[in-house]
Amino acid sequence: MYWRTLMKLNTSKVKGVLKLSKSEENYDLVRILPKGKLAFFIEQYWIVRWELETPHIQENIPHPSVHLVFEKNNSRIVGPVTKKYSYTLADAGTICGVKFRPGAFYPFFNNPVSEIADRTISLTDIFGSDVKRLEMAVLSRKSGKNMVVAIEDFLLPRLPVCDEHPINSVNDIIDKIESDRSITRVDDIVDQFKINKRTLQRLFKTYVGVSPKWIIRKYRLHEVLDKFEAGSIDYHQIIHDLGYFDQAHFIKDFKEIIGVSPLKYLNDGAGT
Repeated sequence: MYWRTLMKLNTSKVKGVLKLSKSEENYDLVRILPKGKLAFFIEQYWIVRWELETPHIQENIPHPSVHLVFEKNNSRIVGPVTKKYSYTLADAGTICGVKFRPGAFYPFFNNPVSEIADRTISLTDIFGSDVKRLEMAVLSRKSGKNMVVAIEDFLLPRLPVCDEHPINSVNDIIDKIESDRSITRVDDIVDQFKINKRTLQRLFKTYVGVSPKWIIRKYRLHEVLDKFEAGSIDYHQIIHDLGYFDQAHFIKDFKEIIGVSPLKYLNDGAGT
C-alpha cells in the first residue's frame, strides 16, 4: 500500500533506558509510529540491532505497556513490568517489538491485564498457531520498515472490536500524570478527573495491569533519573519537587523500581 512508504519514525526522547548516554553506544534503536486503525492500539514499533565484541547488559525501567516481542526462538508477549529489568546483548542480533498503548492490549486478552503483570505469555495464547510463521516473516526482513509491514499484515485482520472509552480514559489519566508534576497522590487524580477512587483502581487493574499509584511513582522517578543524567543531585530539592514526605520515602520508591539506592545508582555511573 502507498501509505506504507510514508511510515514515520518516532524521534521523541527515549525514556526508560537507564544510563542512556552510555547504552546508546551498544545498539541501534529505531522506533516507527503506527498508522490508520492500528494507531488506536499501538504506541510504536521498535527494532533493536547490535553487533558487539563484549556483551552489554541493558537495564530499563518499565512503562505501563504490554509488548509483543519478536526474537528468534523466543517470541513472546511481555506483560506490564513493575520493576527494573535487564537484557543481555551479546554477539550480533535483532529484536523487534510492538509497544501497545496503555490499556489497548485488553481487547486482545479479554481478561484483567493485571493477570500478566511481571509475566510473559506465549503468542499462541492470544493469536493462535500462526505465530511461528509470523516470527519467521518478521525476523527474515532486513529493514525495520519491512518488519513492521509483516506485523501489520498479521494484526490488521485480527483487530478486536472494543469499547474505546475506557482505553482513552486511562491514557488521558496517564498523560496527565506524566505531564503534571503536581500530581503526587492518587487523590489528586480523583479530584482532577472527578472519578471514584475504587472505580479508578478497578479501571487500571483491568485495562493497564498496574495501579495508578505505581504510575505516579514511576513517572516521578523518570524525572529523578533525568536530573541525575543532567548532573543534578540535590536530594532536598528533588524530594520537595516530587512531593515526597521525606528522604526515606524517596529512597524506598527508588529502590523498589530501580533496584538499588540512589547513592549506589550514582556511584555506578549514572549518565556515564
